Formats: sequence, structure tokens, C-alpha cells
Amino acid sequence: MDDKYASMRVRNDRGGHDLTADGWDEMARIQERLVVATKECAAALRKGGRLSVDFKTAHSAWRSVATEMLELSGTGRRFADDPHRH
Repeated sequence: MDDKYASMRVRNDRGGHDLTADGWDEMARIQERLVVATKECAAALRKGGRLSVDFKTAHSAWRSVATEMLELSGTGRRFADDPHRH
């Protein structure tokens, strides 16, 4: 899997990774989109319930943005291709 965020992380002294300044900027942009997606999930759930097409569509969009956030931090790559996570 191609790591499109590799340049936004640096190794830290604990063996993990820290975000660069550009990485933190990107994290903020992703989290802004996550807020919108989260609110859309709540609205769709209230309107049509958990089994509604609107909720399922909103939840799928939310999951995509949440996965993107995890990929940026370096943790989401483990889950992105796992068929049991969807």
C-alpha cells in the first residue's frame, strides 16, 4: 500500500512517529471534515434510523475520513485492507 502521508511523519526517540508541522496542518483539515461527517451521521440517524440508506451512506463517508486520519498518524495502514473491519 502506498503511504501518501510518509513525508508528514518523522521518527521519534521512542521508536514511533511524530507528525511534522505539515502533518499537523493536514490532521486539522481531516478533523474538520470528520466533524462534518460525524454531524451528518447523527442527522441521518435521527431522520431515518440505523438501517436507512442515508445513515449507511453517511456512516460510510465518516468511516472513510476516520480511516484517512488513522493513515496520517501511521496506524490506519494496518486496517485499511482488512475485510473484517467493514
